Amino acid sequence: MAGLARKIFVNWQTKKLQLSDESATPVDPPTFQRYETVPLCIVIIEPCDPWGPNDFQRIDITNVSLKVAINDTLDDASPLAEQATWTKNTANNTFEGNLVLNNPTFNSWIGSSETKSAYLEIEATEGVAPRVKIYSSAITVKGSVLQPTTTSPDPTREYYTKQEMEGIFVQFRLQPGQTISIPNPANTHERIIGCQDDATELDSVIPV
Repeated sequence: MAGLARKIFVNWQTKKLQLSDESATPVDPPTFQRYETVPLCIVIIEPCDPWGPNDFQRIDITNVSLKVAINDTLDDASPLAEQATWTKNTANNTFEGNLVLNNPTFNSWIGSSETKSAYLEIEATEGVAPRVKIYSSAITVKGSVLQPTTTSPDPTREYYTKQEMEGIFVQFRLQPGQTISIPNPANTHERIIGCQDDATELDSVIPV
């Protein structure tokens, strides 16, 4: 997982987030932001023997599945963002994956707001056992100054305009009166193909 991944330690018994699997220091839920694709590394922990304030172990996730969702309301079948597909590192007992916030539903909800309140929920299922809500909390979602650049033109590449493309590429159906020009290799003549008003074929060769 990339260095920017947000590592989240969830104590599924207390249903709280903590600093690590070696420290019970509580931590606030993460803040999310519009347009983010958030890399997450989630660790589910529980108390262990010897029992003490900082004695924890990571649960075995071999037969565990995970779901993470963000939504603006409770008890909603269509959350603003959801991730249910994770890469399981069974050696370290971590779930790794991306929570994609840059989607039409999420962007429409936050609009131009500076901040908005939402809910973050993490749900675990072991085998075919009932689902366990291991974490649920109100969170803050921020607006964004910068918009994604994935849909912007790349200045290192060349692009055709719509008009240039219409002039270069043959459409399935041309506009009335339009013809197709095919130049010869020497570019001294071109063949004109079209259809005349009396429905006869237009097929002629003329000098360029």
